[in-house]
Amino acid sequence: MTSARQAWLEITRLSNLPTVLSGVVVIIAMRWTHGYVPGGLWLLPAMLVAMACLYAAGFILNDVFDREVDRIERPGRPIPSGRVRLGSAIRVAILAIIGGLVVIAHADGVMLGLVIQNAAPWGLLSGAVLVALILLYDRFHLASSWSVLIMGGCRSMVYVTCLLVALGSVDGLRTIWSAYSSSFAMMGMPVLPYLIAIGLYVAGFSRIARGEVAPVTGGLFCHHCGHPARKGLGTCTECGGDLDPERLERSTAPPLHRGLESLCISATFLPSAILLGLSTFQCGQLLWLAREVTPEEFATYFTQPLGGLASSMVIGVLGVVWLAVAAIRYRADRTRPTRSILMWLAAIPLLDGNLAMLMYLPIWAPLACFGLFVLTVLGHRRIMGT
Repeated sequence: MTSARQAWLEITRLSNLPTVLSGVVVIIAMRWTHGYVPGGLWLLPAMLVAMACLYAAGFILNDVFDREVDRIERPGRPIPSGRVRLGSAIRVAILAIIGGLVVIAHADGVMLGLVIQNAAPWGLLSGAVLVALILLYDRFHLASSWSVLIMGGCRSMVYVTCLLVALGSVDGLRTIWSAYSSSFAMMGMPVLPYLIAIGLYVAGFSRIARGEVAPVTGGLFCHHCGHPARKGLGTCTECGGDLDPERLERSTAPPLHRGLESLCISATFLPSAILLGLSTFQCGQLLWLAREVTPEEFATYFTQPLGGLASSMVIGVLGVVWLAVAAIRYRADRTRPTRSILMWLAAIPLLDGNLAMLMYLPIWAPLACFGLFVLTVLGHRRIMGT
């Protein structure tokens, strides 16, 4: 692979792209399954291209705005190393944003033209909000750690944009929301609580990731309690913990406050908790209803959904195990969060696949998500995702 090509793969964080595409797959598959509005097969590839463009633009601009800091802390990044020219990066990012919005406008306009006359292009407006959040995060993320909430908002807006384009109007969204008048119907349409949970999920591990490459301040900190330390000390003067020289060398910034750290790690389990909770509730509802039917009716109407819910619960448990391993690895050595961050990133398609199963989507949707999960894991071995 040429140096230039490798540089563009690095600056776009291409190995993380499947984590965005899985959300598109789930939302478009939901639209086809429930038949909210008529449309063709072109909508899925169109939205995949649109979100890929906005994703790539966001990460390119992230490097553009961080170039001065990268020259000091990460001189090997594509722009400070000279492998990608600043002007080229800006031009490609602008073209990607324009291209992504044009594709969204086309999809949204065709959908609205087929179904609703003189309606606002809600999908396009949502895409514009997504772009605004991307620019806001890229420009100001170094100023405050609270910017991770903007990052989480970017992730949620991917789902919202695809949802509004797929539904054809905000009225379609109200149709879904009306399902929440019934608790059983709500359990069958978990996408709205999920898109909030996935935003908090991303914000949680993004806050941890802010310490992945800490600025070299000249000071060292205890990797147990965060108290200032220095080379040559065998134990921390504050907490009495043993100081490992190698880990101490990497602790150029104090670790997160334990309360905040626990909150961030808890956020990484939120989508799984919601999906497992809904699966359990649905399963209980079906078993309760099954008491009132004959064995023949049970075999006809309940066997398949119960099997799907059982599979969803199994996948959900496997996802929780994956996330638990990520959390354990992080807490085992907080000075090396990279491997846990990569695991949290890779888990997004796995969570999306679990959502697809919970919503009884066609089998190709969860399979595509699980394939994107594997692709992300393999991609991280070639291109660093952080």
